[in-house]
This record gives sequence, C-alpha cells and structure tokens, in this order.
Amino acid sequence: MAGGTAWTSDELRTIAAADEPRIASLRRDGTLRSPTTICVVRPGADLYVRSVSGRDSGWYRRVQQRHQGHIEATGVEKDVERP
Repeated sequence: MAGGTAWTSDELRTIAAADEPRIASLRRDGTLRSPTTICVVRPGADLYVRSVSGRDSGWYRRVQQRHQGHIEATGVEKDVERP
C-alpha cells in the first residue's frame, strides 16, 4: 500500500513490528473513518496490509475503491496510497 508514500527505515520497522497496526479508510468527503486492526507484511521498502476479517471487510472494500487510507502503529501515523 505504500505507493507514492516515502517511508523512513524507522517507520517501516515500527509499523512492521507493531502488535496491532490499524488502518482507516476515507469517506467520500475525504475524512477518515474509524481505524481497524490489520496485518502488515514488510518485504523490503514496501508495506502490504491484509484484513484480519478477510476481503469482505468494509475497510478493505473501501480502500480497494479509493486506493487511499491512513495507517497508524506505535506512534507512526501516515497517509497511504495504493499505486
């Protein structure tokens, strides 16, 4: 989900190591919805997220439509975009 987002090594490490990283999808007006817990995989300089509840999860469907969200984990907060 990293897309055009510039990640620092510390941010990548922190998010990948977080016990409960969370993501929030965007409403149509651009405001954030309530965040939900996700699974994160870090291959190299990218982050990939998976829904704990599977592909039928509301946030997952919304992020697939808008390709944008906001991730937070252990003090790191970042807007994210899927290329």
